[in-house]
Amino acid sequence: FGDMNRGNSLDILVGIPHLWSASSGITGECKYCRKLILSGGYSCEICSFPIHKQCMLKGDISSCGNVAPHQLEHRTRLANFLEKRPPKILSKARSAVSRTKWQRRWFVLTRDCNIFYFKDKTSAAPRGVISLTKYTTVETREKKKIRLYNEDDPTIREFILKADSTELQALWVAQIRKLIEEGKKGILGLAQSLHTRQVDRRKNERCQIAHKLSVKISEGKNFPPTSLRSALPSVYCIISCGYEFRQTLTIWNNQNPVWDEEYELNEFNTERDTFRCFVVEDHLLLTDSDLGIVEKPVAALGFDVHNKWFPLQQPPAQHVTGDIHLKITKKGAALTVKVLECNFLAAQDPNGKSDPYVTLTYGKTKKKTQIIKRNLNPFFGESFLFRWEPDVPHLEVTVWDWDRIGGNDFLGQVLIPNSDMENEAIDNRYLLYPSQEYKGTPRERKDLGEIRLRLVYSEQRVYPITVYLGLLGLLMVDKIPFVKSLISTVPDKAAVASCLVKIFDANCDSLRLVKELTSVEIAGTEDPSIIFRGNTLITKAMDSFMQNAGASYLRLVLGPLVTEVANLKQSYEVDPLKAASGEDVAKNMTKLISLCETFLTRIFESAPRCPLIMRAAFTHIRSEVKQKYSKNQILVVKYTSVSAFIFLRFFCPAIQNPKRFGLVDRLYPVTTRTFTLVAKTIQNLANLAKFGEKEPFMAPMNPFIIDNLENMKVFLNSISLCTDLPTTKIGVSEDLWVEKELATMNSYLQASSSKILENLNEELRHDFQVVMEQLKNSMREQDALEAEDAAE
Repeated sequence: FGDMNRGNSLDILVGIPHLWSASSGITGECKYCRKLILSGGYSCEICSFPIHKQCMLKGDISSCGNVAPHQLEHRTRLANFLEKRPPKILSKARSAVSRTKWQRRWFVLTRDCNIFYFKDKTSAAPRGVISLTKYTTVETREKKKIRLYNEDDPTIREFILKADSTELQALWVAQIRKLIEEGKKGILGLAQSLHTRQVDRRKNERCQIAHKLSVKISEGKNFPPTSLRSALPSVYCIISCGYEFRQTLTIWNNQNPVWDEEYELNEFNTERDTFRCFVVEDHLLLTDSDLGIVEKPVAALGFDVHNKWFPLQQPPAQHVTGDIHLKITKKGAALTVKVLECNFLAAQDPNGKSDPYVTLTYGKTKKKTQIIKRNLNPFFGESFLFRWEPDVPHLEVTVWDWDRIGGNDFLGQVLIPNSDMENEAIDNRYLLYPSQEYKGTPRERKDLGEIRLRLVYSEQRVYPITVYLGLLGLLMVDKIPFVKSLISTVPDKAAVASCLVKIFDANCDSLRLVKELTSVEIAGTEDPSIIFRGNTLITKAMDSFMQNAGASYLRLVLGPLVTEVANLKQSYEVDPLKAASGEDVAKNMTKLISLCETFLTRIFESAPRCPLIMRAAFTHIRSEVKQKYSKNQILVVKYTSVSAFIFLRFFCPAIQNPKRFGLVDRLYPVTTRTFTLVAKTIQNLANLAKFGEKEPFMAPMNPFIIDNLENMKVFLNSISLCTDLPTTKIGVSEDLWVEKELATMNSYLQASSSKILENLNEELRHDFQVVMEQLKNSMREQDALEAEDAAE
């Protein structure tokens, strides 16, 4: 890794990838190669890590370093102040000399075998990280000191730490030794130790209500021409409700755009919050502007299905979205306000970003944070001290977008009453609102067009885990016969598959689920050419499994390259019927071949980084295929059965629509077409097939496909011939609310119970009926118990 190889004390930050963004204004030194950035630089939107484009594309870069102590709370095992001996430096005689002054730092030991150290508890980023997977020995020869080193590799830097007491020393040594032993188990042991299921105790003790607002943005009509050139508008939508925000793709140059995008919102207050849908005009070179808005209080939705055309209203004078996280404490006459972070702020700059900072006004005292460049989700981590004044009505917190030229742009405001801060500490996320002078501004009535939305509000009663134990056993019993019976009966295959994967993953058993289901698909498919090509419960379960297991892997492999292509905005069109006038199609074909080669190189070289749990699933598929089909059929299907998942349902969809997978913020028409052409080429190669008569303009890509067939087979072999198969269960996601998933599964089963019963054998039919009856009785008992508690 770049920083580590150059002797920097900053080690690998596990699982925190950079979010690259191109910027013509970056100057200074590239942190990867240590050479000056003259032009075409990139930087991380989170930690402002400057880097050359060519260095960024190499991929072997230390992960993002902008992580604060509070962001590690969910994986912290131990945290204390320790002293650290500085690293040895070279004297003029080129001999190693140790600096004697010890450095006092805040150390955080995490469950993923890392020790982060910060200047203090309030630091916004670590000074360094010690990766325990690189160390073999921890010693305590000297009083209060902890020595870390690698017996087998003396080139790995030795660390010496000092605790404040022998008790603290013993505590740290015990925990470090335990993690070092887990690290020796390799990635399997590390993944298992990371996979802890901590469900909020509130959700275990009593029933909870899970709220859900299902939103489908279908289409728009009669949008007015763009205000700039009286041309057709390019529009996208931002929906918000409470603390959740979503953004659609941009539909370019269309007064009647079609989106057909669906979302689920869960984090909102049913009595207080309002659903909003902003229709925003996308200006390529200027700041985007609101075209109109639809607003509907959640309380007014009821439980009806609202599927209709909504007229757009004039948007508010200030476009405000997002929230701010504050911690406020009062001790005597001292009022401390800590500004932690903001989320999903409005974009006020032409690059689709903002440069936010926060101002705090309390009485006559004003303070402000640092400016975070090019970021809609900035982390500040700054504390401010005010003198308590009982006569001040409120603390005014305002978020601004800094502009080099002209006035700064307003991003939102929250007023916190003095009475709220007087008696108890506050740790809250506050929604941002327009400033007071704009709240009552009347809106003009104009014909701004209409948008078709489908809004459905629903509530689900979630019971304690003990209520669902029978259902859990029915689903997870050996060989999962009941789950297999659902393959042909449930109507909403994607939703049921996602729910099943989460339930099994909450028990670290999702790999067993996909193994059993893929075995059923292979056993029932006589024609190997159509294996895993349909949209069945089995393929949907595998999709959900790979999305959970491979999200960080996908971003690591494709993120930097997709960002680069999206920012270039160059045409690679090779279809003469779609090419612009005067465009050289032959030249574009050469460029497209080169681009596809770059994508394939990144994918092929990533084989060692493919998550073990995914490689184990692919190995199982290949083993089952080998037993099912004849020798002649196996020659092809041993590759296509694996590529049907890793390419058809993983890499290629992310290349074709990188915004949906969170790889980029926006896509331009020319870039969208480029990604489509790349995905077509790579998918054909993964199918071991050339382009035919259906798309004659792609025929010049066939020599490229033939040249890369062997490389494709090598890659597929490397991820599907796994020798280090897991011997214990592996989990993927953390902090799943398994009770909610079981409640959802129960609702699916109740809705399709008659059809399910028709497909069950006598033994399973009996088990299903008994479990469902027990579930109903347990729910009634829980309701009666809570009613008694409420009465008391």
